[in-house]
Amino acid sequence: MGPNSSSPEDSKSMMCMFTTPMDGYLGIKNERSALYVHLLFALKDYNLGQFEANFISIIFHAFQFLLHHWSELVEDIRNGTINEAYEISDDIRKSLIKSLGGKDSKRADWIQQEFEKGTKDIAIRIWPKLKCILSVSTGPFQLYDDKLCDLIPKSVPRYSPLYAGKYFKIDTVFMNI
Repeated sequence: MGPNSSSPEDSKSMMCMFTTPMDGYLGIKNERSALYVHLLFALKDYNLGQFEANFISIIFHAFQFLLHHWSELVEDIRNGTINEAYEISDDIRKSLIKSLGGKDSKRADWIQQEFEKGTKDIAIRIWPKLKCILSVSTGPFQLYDDKLCDLIPKSVPRYSPLYAGKYFKIDTVFMNI
């Protein structure tokens, strides 16, 4: 038993398994900008096969962000850019833009068309090779998994490497003694 956390800096040999390059982890100092960059690189990757986060609530919040910002992300994929509204230093931005690999109107058009159809099962429509969600989704985190079902259908297996105990509310009984 113990904490479960790591960073790409701790596992550089595994960076080939992630969509976001190292600068996206080490060079961005605020959560909103980092989330944008992670989603940008994830959307760019047609072959994405797994989402991984310590807790499924993180994946839920990432998808909520995606639902509100998908059109910005699509434009950045189309143009090979990173939206200027996000706080990223110039040197990290240049490195990330280089890692994006240039304009990709074909991928941008695909994603845009899928979002315009609606968000039901959007995850498997924009990432057809998605095979697994690796995240704690048990116990109190089950409610986030349930809320994700419209976006990531249950046909995509969930693997919860840890078990989160279920919280039960017990009504207090007052006794007159």
